[in-house]
Amino acid sequence: MNELMKHHMREMITDDTVFITPVGSRLYGLENENSDYDYLQVFGSRRRNSQSLHDEFDVRKFSWVGLYEMLLKKPTHTGLEALYSPFKMYGPAADTYTPFLSAYRPSIPQMLNAFVSTALGTLNVKDENKFKRFRLGLLLAHNFNNAKMNGGFYNPHLEADEASRLTEYAEELFEQPEEDRPALVRAEFGMY
Repeated sequence: MNELMKHHMREMITDDTVFITPVGSRLYGLENENSDYDYLQVFGSRRRNSQSLHDEFDVRKFSWVGLYEMLLKKPTHTGLEALYSPFKMYGPAADTYTPFLSAYRPSIPQMLNAFVSTALGTLNVKDENKFKRFRLGLLLAHNFNNAKMNGGFYNPHLEADEASRLTEYAEELFEQPEEDRPALVRAEFGMY
């Protein structure tokens, strides 16, 4: 994690912050010079979940209860990445709420449904980021397979060599016909 991200997070911490973490490409280790700064911030108070966008910043704000309830209903990759992030910066409310959040582990079948749905859904987005979205689908499969082997836990951050291997693998598969991409992603999840 670079110093600018640490600075951003220190600036956003309030007395009610449980933790804040980068999410998305900067957490994964897949960012480029045009990548936004995406963060997820968790608070101790029962505030309404919200999202704020400012230029290259995207900050999702959750109460600890809101995040927990969301994960119980559907263990989203962003919610799990926030919980498992090695880059979390803890705030003053961490001691009260972190033990409860840290004990959460997703249902593997629920996680499979949520991750596959997201991975396939990204392939349907019509924009110029088709490769990036395809690579995200492969990353979600990689993370799901790690979670399945580790009781629901995984590290969402890729070291430089892992990120490079994932990108090379995605480039190789991306050469397949576009209509084959959903089947390729399903196969990475072990769904044939």
